[in-house]
Amino acid sequence: MKIFRVLAGLSLLLTAVVAYGVTVKTDYDKDYDLGKLKTFAFKEQSRSDTDPLRTNSLLDNRIKDALRNQLQARGYQYAPDGNANFLVSYFASSMERQNIQDFGYGFPRRWRWGFGPQIWTNYYTVGSVVVDFVDPSSNELIWRGIASQTVSGVNPSDKQVNKGVDGLLKHFVKDARETKKS
Repeated sequence: MKIFRVLAGLSLLLTAVVAYGVTVKTDYDKDYDLGKLKTFAFKEQSRSDTDPLRTNSLLDNRIKDALRNQLQARGYQYAPDGNANFLVSYFASSMERQNIQDFGYGFPRRWRWGFGPQIWTNYYTVGSVVVDFVDPSSNELIWRGIASQTVSGVNPSDKQVNKGVDGLLKHFVKDARETKKS
């Protein structure tokens, strides 16, 4: 009985570790040379009533600071004076999810004896950040990245935001290398 509990606990822990990683997806204009981008600024954004960043300036500033710091660390210049090659805009959302595990082994499935399948339910929140890079002259979207990960507490921590932004920008640098024209 004790071994079953240990094995069930370990499998739940493994499921939790797998579920809590950062998932990054990107898309970009294949005809646009992302390699020529050197300077950036943040696009003025009007947020809808349903956007959590409208009422949560802590998270808004956390995401903006992470984007600015990590872009600068990768060699991009922050140019808020209007001389930017690309504009950065971002949005956030969160969704409640559940994970149901059925460990239907080890015990007889006889309800009258008080035994039955072991079903564990785990509730968690998935937070997502969508980052757009926009050409300032045409106002066209040139790159989009979406990072999603499980968050804990009311707001994602600095560490979680930085991890998500780092994953996004790693993909951006890879995408920029692919579109660099000779």
